[in-house]
Amino acid sequence: MMYLSPRPSQRVLVIGRSPAINQSVVGPLLALGIPVQGSTDPEGAARQFDAADFDLVVFGRGIVGPLSERLARDFTLQNRDIRWIAAVAPVAVRQILSALDHDPRLPRHAMNFRVMEDGPDLLVQATVLSPCAATIEIYRHPDADAPPVELVDRSAAEPGPFERRVEGRHLQHAQTLLMTMGGDEYFLHPLGSPALGIGSEERLQFSQKQSE
Repeated sequence: MMYLSPRPSQRVLVIGRSPAINQSVVGPLLALGIPVQGSTDPEGAARQFDAADFDLVVFGRGIVGPLSERLARDFTLQNRDIRWIAAVAPVAVRQILSALDHDPRLPRHAMNFRVMEDGPDLLVQATVLSPCAATIEIYRHPDADAPPVELVDRSAAEPGPFERRVEGRHLQHAQTLLMTMGGDEYFLHPLGSPALGIGSEERLQFSQKQSE
């Protein structure tokens, strides 16, 4: 397991689209003494910021598909050691703190995360590296006529292939699926919407990218 330098010495860039959500992530990090900057211009972020000035880049939920691929490529050209994670606002601060403590490029509890469509359901798959607790949650739009967060599975995971089914009845108004392993390793899968224009193939590539 690789522990990184103390949190306050690591610099964070949080990129999203909503100013309110961006500030809800940046504010608590600043309160913890972590050097952090926020941007709500993802299309121009690679021109406005130099990845050499940061250790971790955080992509909000709306930054997926070709845009996330371009940003990851452009920032890596600026700083080959840059780390990045995809985050979902309600748990973004916890995700960031975990990524500052442990290099997210080095799997600890699980790897090979992906989400596959199976009729109306989803199959959540991974390879478990060490015994741990696994949870799967669905995040919805706050204005949806359904709970904004739903815990759909909590179970013990043993080393080896891991698969859990998320029934279609849980997916109404769903925006994001989040799998947490061992309480502090996060795997995010965007559930596309017409507003984002995310196709199923792009969602799969985004999920797999986090496990590389």
